[in-house]
Amino acid sequence: MPRQQGQPFLQPPNTGGPFPGYGNPYPPHHGAWPQQPPNPYGAYYGGPGWGMPMNTLAALATPGVAPTPGYGAFLNFDPAWNFPPGTIPARGVQTGQLPQNELPERVHVGRSSARVGDRVDQFMAGTGYGPVLDPFEAKILGVHPKVNPLLEPLADTAPDRPHLKWNMLFHESHVSWSKGRDEPATFPRVTKMTIVSETFPWSVPIEATNPAIGVTCGEIIDQLSVHFYRLTSKQDFEVLDQKRQADIAQVYRHNRSREPGVPGGTLKEGIRRLDYLGKDIIFGGIYCNDQLVFRLMGTIPPCHYVLKCLKQYALTAQEAKEHEERRRELEEKEREENKRARRQATVEDDRDSE
Repeated sequence: MPRQQGQPFLQPPNTGGPFPGYGNPYPPHHGAWPQQPPNPYGAYYGGPGWGMPMNTLAALATPGVAPTPGYGAFLNFDPAWNFPPGTIPARGVQTGQLPQNELPERVHVGRSSARVGDRVDQFMAGTGYGPVLDPFEAKILGVHPKVNPLLEPLADTAPDRPHLKWNMLFHESHVSWSKGRDEPATFPRVTKMTIVSETFPWSVPIEATNPAIGVTCGEIIDQLSVHFYRLTSKQDFEVLDQKRQADIAQVYRHNRSREPGVPGGTLKEGIRRLDYLGKDIIFGGIYCNDQLVFRLMGTIPPCHYVLKCLKQYALTAQEAKEHEERRRELEEKEREENKRARRQATVEDDRDSE
């Protein structure tokens, strides 16, 4: 039988639906490289082969009509989202994809409420959300962990945003945490960090309670407060010049007075490190500044951050009232502790006399 003549690359007759390899059933290709024919053995799940644009058949076929499968179109799973088995969805909706009007505003994935779509907040509280580096590892890797925005200083011209408000003369229990206490202080997380400042001459080491989580925002405030309430030595005071000594002596008396915004007599006697803050008693945030760290320390160790201390602003009537209530609470707590100490001492004296 003579060979049937026809135009080259046309599909032979009586072969059913579109058959890859004949004709040009695909849209023109506009790339820099020539388009390659599809590999029928790569078309798993009815999808296109290599070199074939995604959804090419879906773009050419009639919605609602089942296409003729290629060699690789086995494993006939039903498509997702209520499309009839073996059919091609309408244009603009891909198989396995929700229609736009059915997409949820927030896609919840896994355990995290801070996941949006497939992204996770860099400062998610808890474990398992990224590496935790020690300072040596951060230095070797050349990593400069960035600070949690909750702890960063506010820019003078930037709009207000959630940030910590803390009068550093008072204990950490007086910080109002609406959120973020358990969030990591940096990204990537670190097991240790050090805080320095132009306001006081000491460096403050901060260490994570749980190395698997890293240093948290709450741990920075807690450990700074413990540092500020420590008594200073006589040598620390004597190395200062006379003007600085006079300034600290004046601040010492003010912090133990009945003025609003100071702890008052609960600080008791002895110069504490918080007295070195002077009038810069408001937590202004921590930030990275290698030049300032070098000026203060003569070197640039890894994971060192600068504490910004701000001057006390004028208190409103409501704030002054809250400070007065806070001071009364501290004084009442101190009286109760003194009573318990006296009772305990009396009990011990009675035991000794028996």
